[in-house]
Amino acid sequence: MTLSLYARAKVFQKQRVHSSTALITGFVVATSIVTVGCAYLPRRNSPIPTSTDSSSTNNHTSALKNRKATESGEGIIQKGYASFYDKSLHGNGTASGDSYHNDKFTAAHRTLPFGTKVKVTNLANGKHVMVTVNDRGPWVKGRIIDLSYCAAEKIGMVKGGVAHVSIQPASTASVRSKAPGLKS
Repeated sequence: MTLSLYARAKVFQKQRVHSSTALITGFVVATSIVTVGCAYLPRRNSPIPTSTDSSSTNNHTSALKNRKATESGEGIIQKGYASFYDKSLHGNGTASGDSYHNDKFTAAHRTLPFGTKVKVTNLANGKHVMVTVNDRGPWVKGRIIDLSYCAAEKIGMVKGGVAHVSIQPASTASVRSKAPGLKS
């Protein structure tokens, strides 16, 4: 059974309308995905405050709750697990634009500003190292800092791969280590 020329034109017109509707719908969906993907989302964590006054500390209560951070007389100390960069990453770029070097005392932290110096102490053996934040991470749940290979070696965590550590901003760490009667 053959359709008349008029009937064929009507079927073709309906198919064209359906395909253009599908095209427009696809365009709208794709545009929505791109728009949502590029939308600004506020950061969940803010940098660790170094001030000990109550107004500054109260603003960061929710951020500190998930970090297992405790406040001491000298500032904020963050406690958690550290890991380190594999030697094979030597020469790769970091989030700050620097290159990663196995022999430099650097670290990755999720929120601390680039250039921040922190004292990292291995809580199992008491060894510590001063590192400079130049990358973002670690992105493994439960870890608070990624150390360069030589920094990990200095605090004795290379064999275990992961260590329970505390981190402290360098300004308060240096004041504490210079104070008479306190071990650094």
